[in-house]
Amino acid sequence: MARKPVFTVRMQHTEETLTSLARMQYALFCGANRAARTVISLALLLLGIRYMDQWWGMLVIAYGGYLLVSARQAATRPARKMIEQMKNGGVKLPASTYSFYRAGMAVTPLDPEHPAEAPIYDVDEGEDYGSRIRGVPLGENDQFLPYSKVYRLGEDGKYFYIFRDQYGGFVVPREALGSRDREFRDFIEQHCDQTFRSGSSPLLRVMAASRLWNMRKKRL
Repeated sequence: MARKPVFTVRMQHTEETLTSLARMQYALFCGANRAARTVISLALLLLGIRYMDQWWGMLVIAYGGYLLVSARQAATRPARKMIEQMKNGGVKLPASTYSFYRAGMAVTPLDPEHPAEAPIYDVDEGEDYGSRIRGVPLGENDQFLPYSKVYRLGEDGKYFYIFRDQYGGFVVPREALGSRDREFRDFIEQHCDQTFRSGSSPLLRVMAASRLWNMRKKRL
């Protein structure tokens, strides 16, 4: 008998989810770039303040401020370009069903025209459904990501992010999880042996490291 998923989430991508994914990707994997921009920006700001009485002082301050705030635009520029290309080509933004099993997550592409009407297959009827990975029914176009292959986990106030590598990942809306938000977080962190990282808050990163430490202590 096929296994039932612990969590199932329908995901219809929007411009917001794709740009949010791009921002988190930039935050988690472009740390050197962010650090360099921040150092240069602060140096320019201090230089401009020091020589504010000179005609070029305000120009240096303005450029330092621009570098400091432009990282957000730099992070989302590729995503916005891709969205524009899809719009121009008449391509709908992707929709999927994420099924989270104890062995990993299965991703089933849905029809973007009718995402709410596309059925979630019943795993109890999966004996003839297709290929199988550790009791998980998979269709011909499905993807399967074992938790051991998850590259990084990220989070912000609206979404969880599960990266298969530094070039792409999956967005899980917190709203879709309802009251199981915390349960989902604990489940994914435990099975991936990682913690969800925040791309912007040092405090949340410290809290994440503490959760991972406590989780590993409980296993001993």
